[in-house]
Amino acid sequence: MSYYNQLTVRDVYNRIIKTYSNPKHPRPMMIHKSYSAHSKLGAIFFAVTGSPPKGYAIYVPEHSYLIIIDAWGKTKRYRNTKITDLDQFKDDDVLRPYNVQY
Repeated sequence: MSYYNQLTVRDVYNRIIKTYSNPKHPRPMMIHKSYSAHSKLGAIFFAVTGSPPKGYAIYVPEHSYLIIIDAWGKTKRYRNTKITDLDQFKDDDVLRPYNVQY
């Protein structure tokens, strides 16, 4: 399958916080990999921390589908998407983007 969007986890982070009003104070993004009953990777959940959280994303690798939900609940969907560096992250991990360039 050829993918239209090839993203990294940092790209997902940047798309989530695109509408966040204060990008000078980057926040960590939690990453949680969810498995099916047959130990197959089912979905990956991303959440940029904050009070309230600054946004979410859900990635379903089996369907090559990414949904991004910003802090106001607005959604953006990406089909034929592959997140290329997911294998570098543990099942429950944190992306700390303190050196992110805007």
